[in-house]
Parts: sequence; C-alpha cells; structure tokens
Amino acid sequence: MDLYVRNEVVQAWQAELAQASLPPARRLELLRWLNWHLRQREPDLAQRLGEELRAAGRLSDAQEARCLLVEAETALLQARLSEAHSAASQAQALSLGCGEAWVQIDAALLLAVASQLLGQSQRAIAYLQEALHGAKAQGDRCRAEVAQLMLDIYPTFRDPLAGRAKGGCDAQALAALSPGAQPWAHELNGVLAAQDSNYGLAATERMRAFELSLATGQIQRAILAAMNAADALLSLNDHELALQWMEQALQLVRPRGWPGSLGMVLAKLGETLRRMGRLDAAEETLCESAQLLATMANSRNYGLLLKYQADLCLDRQQWLQALHLFEQVQAISETDPQPDQQINACRGRSLALAAMGWVQEALRAAEQALQLAQRSQHVLRQIESLKALAELHLAHALPRPADTGSGAEACLHYLRQALSLAESIAGFRVPGELIDMLAQAHARLGDMTQAYVLARQAAEARQLIQSELASKRLMALQVMQQTERARLETEHLRQLASAQAQRAEMLEQSMDTLQHLSEMGREITASLEFDAVLQALARALSLMLSLDRLALVQLGPRAELLGVRRLGADAPAVELGGLTPQEQALLSQALAGETAPEAMVDGVQDGLQATAPPLGLCLPLRLGERLLGALLLPARPGLGYAARDRLVVRTLCAYVAIALDNAAAHQRLRDAQALLVQQEKLAALGSLVAGVAHELNTPIGNCLLAASTLQERTVGFGHMVEARSVKLHDLRQYLADANESSALLLRGLDRASELVQRFKQVAADPKQEQRQAFALRPVCELVMSAMREQAERAGVQLQLEVDASPRVEGYPGPLQQVLLQLLGNALLHAFEKHSSASPMPSEAWLRLRAEAQADALLLQVMDNGKGIAPEHLPRIFDPFFSTRFGQGGSGLGLHICHNLVHGVMQGQLRVRSQPGAGTCFELSLPHK
Repeated sequence: MDLYVRNEVVQAWQAELAQASLPPARRLELLRWLNWHLRQREPDLAQRLGEELRAAGRLSDAQEARCLLVEAETALLQARLSEAHSAASQAQALSLGCGEAWVQIDAALLLAVASQLLGQSQRAIAYLQEALHGAKAQGDRCRAEVAQLMLDIYPTFRDPLAGRAKGGCDAQALAALSPGAQPWAHELNGVLAAQDSNYGLAATERMRAFELSLATGQIQRAILAAMNAADALLSLNDHELALQWMEQALQLVRPRGWPGSLGMVLAKLGETLRRMGRLDAAEETLCESAQLLATMANSRNYGLLLKYQADLCLDRQQWLQALHLFEQVQAISETDPQPDQQINACRGRSLALAAMGWVQEALRAAEQALQLAQRSQHVLRQIESLKALAELHLAHALPRPADTGSGAEACLHYLRQALSLAESIAGFRVPGELIDMLAQAHARLGDMTQAYVLARQAAEARQLIQSELASKRLMALQVMQQTERARLETEHLRQLASAQAQRAEMLEQSMDTLQHLSEMGREITASLEFDAVLQALARALSLMLSLDRLALVQLGPRAELLGVRRLGADAPAVELGGLTPQEQALLSQALAGETAPEAMVDGVQDGLQATAPPLGLCLPLRLGERLLGALLLPARPGLGYAARDRLVVRTLCAYVAIALDNAAAHQRLRDAQALLVQQEKLAALGSLVAGVAHELNTPIGNCLLAASTLQERTVGFGHMVEARSVKLHDLRQYLADANESSALLLRGLDRASELVQRFKQVAADPKQEQRQAFALRPVCELVMSAMREQAERAGVQLQLEVDASPRVEGYPGPLQQVLLQLLGNALLHAFEKHSSASPMPSEAWLRLRAEAQADALLLQVMDNGKGIAPEHLPRIFDPFFSTRFGQGGSGLGLHICHNLVHGVMQGQLRVRSQPGAGTCFELSLPHK
C-alpha cells in the first residue's frame, strides 16, 4: 500500500465507495485504502472505517496491523505519545509474523516522529535508518525517499554545518522525487536556507512544501510548513505576512484539535504578536500553547516555546523569570544539543543578567552566544549576539577584548560587525533599531553628523519595510485564494459523489430491503429460545420500521391464549402480561381473517377518510395450517403501515413462526433429555445400591449367625442353671462362646456401618456437594466393592492401585459416581463376546489407578478388553450415542461423566483406545 496518494485519487475512491451496488470484495478493498489514506485528512472517518473493517469479518494479521498503525498515528496527532508508541510497536510485532514489511517500515517512520517529539533525536535517527533499510530492501521508492529526507533534516539541527555541507535538493532532483516525498525535500531546502540566514528562500521553499503536503494528504506536514514559512517571514521582520501564514496553519489545525501541532502554531503566533508589540495577546497565546505542549517537555518544540516566553518576560522587564526560563532552555539544549537553542539560551541569559546588574556574568554569556553562532555560521544569531554585546558595552563601558577601546567605541565595533552581516542576508531588511543603536554610539562619541545620517537611514528603513507590506499582503491573499479555490473544488466533487450515491441508493433500495430481510430472517431463525426470538424480531422491526415496542401472543392448538410477551420502550426487558381490550379486538379480527386492522393507517382506509382512530397492526403467525400465535404492533401516528411496511412485517412473521416452532421442538427435546438423564442417574444409583447390598450381606449374615448361636448357648446355659447342674467347665465354655460371638457381632456391625457411611456419600446430590478434603483410597475401595459382584459374573479381575496415604481436596460424591459409571461401562462394553478374529483375553482385568500430583489428581480406569472402534471414538461423550441400545446401554452414561468432570469438578476427562488393545479413561482433577 502506498505511503501517500494525491487528493484526486482519494476522492475517486470515496465516490466509488458510495455506490450501493459495489461488490463486497471491492468494498473491503476500498475500506482498507481509505482507512489508511484518510488517517490525516479525516482521522475520525478513518477510525470509523477501521471499525467497519473489523465488523465486516476477521482481518488478516497484515490488515489488523495496518488498522493498528492508523490508530497509532491518530494517537500521535492527539499527543498521546505513549499510546502511539504502544500501538505502533504492536503493529510492528504483528507484521513480523505475517511478513508485512511495509507495515514495519511505516511503523518505524511513525516511531521516529514520536521520538523526535519526545526530544529523543538519536532514537529517532535509529528508527529512520531502520525504515530506510527496509524500504530499500523492498524496493519502495517513496518510503525510501521520505526516510532519507527525514534523516537529512533531523541531524541538521544538531550539526548545521554538516547539513549545509551535504546540501539539499536542486530542481532536477526535486522533479525526480515521488509526489509524497517532494514536500519533505522542500522542507529540507527551507531548513538549510534558514540556517544559512537566507530567509527569503526558506519562506519560498516552505510555501511550496505547504501546497504539496495538502495535495498528498500530509496535513501535519502542511501545518508545520505554514508555521515554518511564517517563522522565516518573521526573521525577515515581515510581521504582517508572517501572521497571514500563521492564520493558514490555524485554519488547518483548529478544526482537528491536534494538541502538538496546535501548541506549536500558537507558540509561533505568540512570538509574532510579541514582536508586533501586542504583549497581552502574546502572553495569553503562549499560555495556551504551554498547556498543549506540556506532554513534550523535553522536545525542541517545547524549548522554542520557553524561549518565546522568556523573550516576552524580557519585554516586560521580568528579569528573574526570564533568566529562569532561559536556564530551562539551556537544560533542554544540553540533553539534546542543538546549536540554535544553545545560542538562544546564552543570549537571553546575557540580557537578563545585564538587566539585573550581573554585568560580568552577562558578558560571559553574550560572548559564549557569539562563539556558538560563529561556530555554526548562523548569521542572524551572530547579529543578535553582537547586538547583545553592543548593548552591554554601551551601558557599562566595558573594554573590548584585545583592544583598549571601551564604551561607545566597543559598542560601535560590535554594531558595525552586525550591520555588515545583516547586509549580507538576501532579502533581509536591516531593522531600524540596529541603525538607531549605531546612531546612539556615534552620538556618544560626539560624531553628531554621522549620528544624524544614521537616524535618517533608520527612518528610511522603517518606511521601506512598511511600503513592502502591501505587495506581500497581496501575495498572501493570492495564496489564500488558491487554497480556497482548491477547497471549493474538493467540496464540489464531494457533492457530486453524494448525489450519485443517493441515486444509486434509490435504485438499489428494493434489493437492500430483500437483503436486510434475509439477514434478519437468519438471525431470527438462528435462536431456539422464545425470548431470544423476540429480541431478534424487535431489532429487525427497529431497524426497518423504527418501532420501539411490540407484543407477541402465544396461542394453543385451539387458539386459546397461552401468554403474551412484550418488549419495547415501556418494557425494557421481556415481560409477560395480558391483552388490552384494543389488542383483543385486533387479535379477534386477525384470527377471523378480516383485513381491516392490517389495512388501517391512522384512520385512512383504502384512500378514504375513516372516523376510527388508528389501530395498529396485528398479523397471525402460521406454519402451514397450524396457528402458533400473533404479532401485535402499536399504532404509528402520522405514519401508519404502508403496503411496503406490511410486506416487511408479513415476511418477518413467517420467519418468526418457523423460529417459534423450532424453539418448541427444542424445548420438547430438552425435556426428554432431562428425563433420560434423571433415569440414567437413578439406574446408576440402583446399581450402586445393589453392589452395596451385596457387600452388606456378608457382615450382616455373620452377625445373624453369631447372634443366633449366642442365643442358643444362653438358653442352654439357663436350663443348666435352673437344674443346678452348672459346672466350672460349663461356665468357662459359655463365657468363651459369649466373648467370641460378641467380637464377631462387633466386627460385622462395624463393617456394615462403614459401608453405610460410604454409601451416604455416594448418594449425595452432586449439585449440593461442597469442596472438601478426603482420603482417596477409601473412596476407591467403596467403588470397587460396589462393582465386585458384576465383575465376578463377567469373569473380570478388579485391580486397585491407590496409595493409602494421599488426602486430596475435591468432590468425593461426584467422583464416586463418575468412577462407578466408568467401571460399569467397561464391564458392559469392553468384555462382551469377541469375534473369532479378536478372542477374549485369557486374563481379563479392569484396573483403577490413582496418583496425586503437585496440583492435580490423576485417575485412570484401564482395561485390556476389545477397545473402541476409531469411528466411534470421537462421539463417545455425545448424548444418546451407544453401540448397545436395547442391550443395557442408554447413550447417556459417558455424557453424564463428562458433564460431572468438566462442570461440577472443573477437571478434564480424556480417553485413549486401540481396537484389541484395551481402553484407558483419564481423569485430571484439580485438588488444591
């Protein structure tokens, strides 16, 4: 995707997008292009198009990365620099996985701009080098040119001499550049010209950059170009024309509200107002700028703002505050060294210190400013530094370095240097104040003739500057007229596109209605819940007929009223209720086949005036010959229900009838499934009861035998006592038998009591279970005991491999129910009679194994039976799936196990099996 395109291309895309008959694939393509290329032209619209892209379907990683990059640039324009950095980095990371090199290049360019705004010049240069390398590798001419030009511009602020030595773009090189890169080339030429004090050329180059930036949608670049053009004109002492270009920048940035750009434009405007002597307006403008630029406190732009505020303080003789501000400028320039800011800081400190009486400190600061200006060969900064030195020597009679002259002579020395430099600047009008200072110095030396001549020259200079203002204003008006003409042409093209879109929309209205009805029908019939069907119907009627409420009447087989469900503005949720008398009348007429309620439109029936009030609309819901209900819609005062509206409602009623019938069938199926699930649970409980009863038979039988034996021995011993024939041996024998019988009774009753307690745990409702700590082995032993009789009948050996020590946390009741079902399922299916090709194993076994891991309990139910056929394996947990229907299988056992493990116990149930090699069910349950 191109980095920049011209406005006429974007306008053609927008006109094409407005066509109603556009194929979906082409529409998505246009949405992607406009989302990217409107990012500065119309950021809000670009964001909406991005949302539409996401809503249209799943985007590829490359497309999602491009949308993220648009969001990053929007955040950058809104001065949310950390958010912009995060979104751009995310886009870069996403594009790495899909090989979208252009997104990586554009993200690097954006991150370079963000870093520059944060005052991180070295980091910005690193990003630009990354972008340049990527663009060259991809053969992308425009991106490579933009990255190279930005690499040429940024370092010139740190090393002006190196920048001027490298040079800019001549006319031939400019013509060879792509349209998107040309504004950057003119800006580079403007920067180099300004640093060479050629402010006339700088203004011209930046005016050209402004026009080309607007033509290619680089609005931020256009704002900066207009602002920089104004700055160059300000350096030429052309305040009025500078103000004109400031206004152009404000016209672009004000409606968009971009804080960084607006803050810088206001800073330049404040400086212009200060130089024009409007100090109050300048202060107000600079304060607003400071609020907007507060998030970029380490940037070059913020340093310039501080310099403008400090100069304003000098004009107002607020020396200490000016000194403090210039020191802040110096601190920023030390963090990211840039000669022009260092010069500004030193010169400003000199003026403030001199005014406060610290003459020597002021002299050192002024001399340092002059040295920096001479080192960078910045002529205008040299003039300003020389003026500062001249003012110091004139006011304090300081000796000139390497000379014996002082006072006015030293002042005259520095002013002559400044005048010589000023005359060397092309297009620069020597300010009258500089010539006035020369006149004052000659007057101090007693040369009144020369002072008089210079005073007249100063007056002529002021007059000449004023005489040129009219022609420069005319130039500004011509530029503004061209801009306005371009804007009007753009607006005209947009109006043509809008009119064409309206015509296309009228031609495609019927097709759109059918498409909407189809989509709404799919949404209505997609649900199997009564209330969801009503919600979908309400959305459809709201979208297509702007209705805010409705009522759906449910009727029985004999048209008896079953219920009324309402939804709308006066019933924000689905509510049950009865019918009003008016609704009962409408329903009766609709069921009787009368069409009057349907045709009634606000008292107008079939084109004739009627006396009855508007009644609304009632349509029956029929599926074939069956009557399911009716739809009641409210009256629409002033609108009624035209033929098209009634057709829409009838179509929706057909969909609703289908959806209600599907919902009723689904409810019947769920009821049947719930009944079968309950029966399966009862069957599982019966199997468990039978197993436990079998286990109880042995201890209870032993207790009965011991009790009967003890009773018989007690009766015999009683007879011996009555006959007085009891011997010591008889007494000892009776006591021994009594002790043995009592011990046997106690053991049997303890065993029976233990089995009953375990059974109570199994019989508990899983929904009422609470998580608790329990010993694992007793739970497993109880399950194995319950299945022992069934295993013996099947000839299967039960094996238990569970340590006696582990205590875990979980749900013992549901766990026992799952294990019982898995063991029973294995005995039912795994060891049924095999075919001759797959005989029964010689030693059939069924093993329950448990292992307590660090954070999970792993249980395995394994057998060496016939295994599960591969075509059955994916469906074994489905409800009502069984290979033994009519032979003991219900198709719900493993489904219940799956629900208990995943729902109640929050675990996982998996299965492994190979035909002829057995099956293994694995339960992984969290126990901490």
